[in-house]
Amino acid sequence: MSILRDALRSTETDLASPLSFRVLLVDGSPGYAERLAEAFIRHADGLHRIDHALDLGSAFAKLRESRPDVILLDLDLPKCGGLDAVPALLQQAPDIPVIVLGRLGDEDRAWRATGLGAEAMLPRDRLTPELLIHSISHTVERHRRHHSLASHAQELERTRNRFLSLVVDNADAIVALDRAGIIRFVNPAAERLLRSSASELLGQMFGVPVESIETTEIELRHKKDRGRILEIRVMRTLWDGERAFIVTMRDITERKRNEIALRIAKQTAEQANAMKTQFLANMSHELRTPLNCIIGFSELMLAEIGGPIQPPRYQGYMADIHKGATHLLTLINDLLDLAKAESGKLDLITTPFDLATLAHSVVDLMTGQADQKKLRIAATARPKSLWLDADERMVKQVLLNLVSNAVKFTPDGGNVSVGVDRNRHGETRIVVEDTGIGIASEQIPRAFAAFVQIENAYKRADNTGTGLGLALTKKFVELHQGKIRIDSDHNRGTTVTVTFPAALTIAPAIDVEADAASRAAARKAANGHRR
Repeated sequence: MSILRDALRSTETDLASPLSFRVLLVDGSPGYAERLAEAFIRHADGLHRIDHALDLGSAFAKLRESRPDVILLDLDLPKCGGLDAVPALLQQAPDIPVIVLGRLGDEDRAWRATGLGAEAMLPRDRLTPELLIHSISHTVERHRRHHSLASHAQELERTRNRFLSLVVDNADAIVALDRAGIIRFVNPAAERLLRSSASELLGQMFGVPVESIETTEIELRHKKDRGRILEIRVMRTLWDGERAFIVTMRDITERKRNEIALRIAKQTAEQANAMKTQFLANMSHELRTPLNCIIGFSELMLAEIGGPIQPPRYQGYMADIHKGATHLLTLINDLLDLAKAESGKLDLITTPFDLATLAHSVVDLMTGQADQKKLRIAATARPKSLWLDADERMVKQVLLNLVSNAVKFTPDGGNVSVGVDRNRHGETRIVVEDTGIGIASEQIPRAFAAFVQIENAYKRADNTGTGLGLALTKKFVELHQGKIRIDSDHNRGTTVTVTFPAALTIAPAIDVEADAASRAAARKAANGHRR
């Protein structure tokens, strides 16, 4: 077989030319194989690979190594010859065409081999090179075309099955209508949605004019479907070459009910909020008048303008009355401001004022409470004058709320510092820092919620807080388009930073030192100027 291998110089690469092919010759005669190879050398146009197998066992081994384009099979193989060789080879290589080689007088058996799956038959003893090459080329090309068409048909079938699966298994109801609006196709989801079988729906009028719509909603009027709402989408297409419509439907009854419920709930909430605001306004008017009388007369009595209070213990009672009335009036004012802020009815009354002066005045107001707890408290400003165009009352309330919280939650002997500065971007900041009990990190997001009091490591001796301070502070800051941030370590202190935008700045922006340096100066001033 060395002559066969050396003469053909086979290639391992698939060749694009139709005359380039791989042949597996299954023949029991080595001499016949060599003569066939020599014929190829003299007459074939192109490079080919021809392998030779003496029996079916060798043929099966070569098929496992490589895939030829065609198999030439001698029907008189040793051990396993005759017609049984054809199905045996096709079972191993069903996608490779087989050409049988028959002898003189054995044409009938060769023809029967084609009935078992062989592609063609050739006379073994009268085979010319031209006939062999032509037959192999024709068989290979015909098989390739057939395989290509079969693959294309299989792909079309797979595509069709995928499309049918998409339509049949689709959760949306799908209906095909002709141009007259008659139903020509329904999927199972449409049968379920319309509560009718396909046989009942096909050939019926759809009942909804779809010519001029793309998306719409309809309410079913049938007695067993009354109240159901369908969303309909229409797509134009062709059906048997004529204009048609593909309609997809979805039951949106529950969604529409939820939308109505949400709309009613929103309207109810808005009405309740308006009633709450009106109630608070009326309450404010009705309660402020007597409270102002209580506060005013209690102050006169504490000052003993009409003479000394007897017995002396009544003076302590009067002080408690004055303190309670003042606290109640503050609570009423906070509630009214919060209600107005939430309803968008709290208006800014902007005037130019010096934030540095305001910060010092707030610290002066809180000095008495700080002294009771032996706290060091001070305010610093960089620069010394920081003018803002803002609502001075709200900004003062922001400062009072933050400094008051710092004093309340700082143990005796601690420090509270208030710093105001302006950065190079023109933004103005208020930084209130304390050495108090702090807030756990997971509690910080709750700090700005109304009526919420954060659980701290220490319980205050008085439980007079309402949980409105930080909520109002946040509202006031946001009304000025500002931002507020809390940084805190549990048992180590809290820093609250309020930032007002540069648009509120009146004086030009002035560069300041780093935040840490500013706060350090405030702490130093507090330590050196204990009030």
